[in-house]
Amino acid sequence: MIRDLEIFPPINDDEVIWRYMDFASFYSLLLTKGLFFRRVDKYSDQYEGTLPDEIKEQFIESFSLHSFPFENKEDAKEKMENSFIAHLRELNKGTLCCSWVINKVENYAMWKIYLGGSREGVSIRTTVGKLKAALKNNTVDFTFTKVSYDMPLWMESDYKTLVAFKTKPYSYESELRVLVYDQFETESVPMDVFPKVPLFEHGTTFSADTSVLIDEVHISPFAENWFYEVIKSAIQIHLPSYDNKNIMSSKIKDK
Repeated sequence: MIRDLEIFPPINDDEVIWRYMDFASFYSLLLTKGLFFRRVDKYSDQYEGTLPDEIKEQFIESFSLHSFPFENKEDAKEKMENSFIAHLRELNKGTLCCSWVINKVENYAMWKIYLGGSREGVSIRTTVGKLKAALKNNTVDFTFTKVSYDMPLWMESDYKTLVAFKTKPYSYESELRVLVYDQFETESVPMDVFPKVPLFEHGTTFSADTSVLIDEVHISPFAENWFYEVIKSAIQIHLPSYDNKNIMSSKIKDK
């Protein structure tokens, strides 16, 4: 189910998005007909799902003495910071994310980053609407949002906003996020009490109708000619109705 939240601006279903992946990830998608959603705390960016330092200071300053009224100011601030950071870390463990790149054309930098030095990989070109349709048979709620690279005001920030924020050095990614919140074992403790047990160790795969999802398959600009036949063969086996004319070489010429 797609769950739109009022805190996020609406996204046009015709928006073009890309997902860059190595061959193993692409083959896994074809084989399992599923998209992997990673736990937010397993991302490399240490600012994921938290406030930037400047905003965090304002928050802690404002609420420390209110939360710990019998402490001196410095002790109250330290306790507030430890409590605040621990709470966000726990929420990150139960939040899952699948990232896409918003762009009308392929992106050279994304090829370099997502292939991680490998020459063989692909990028799926699709739209927001097709991604929503591909995920519709799952029972969890998916929230779609564009990542914001503008620093949020601390008084306007709740967790759902923070997990859709990244610092400006990442703005070149032009990222779309599909988020699934509150993935905890509900039998362990009440939902408003921490710590609780996350459902997944690293993340999980949700079913995705690849016949709906995959609009075009673009082959890495660094791949040798033989790799096209490998991709074509893999698609014919696992998605026999797919039109091969939508498998295309990158328009980037960089070996």
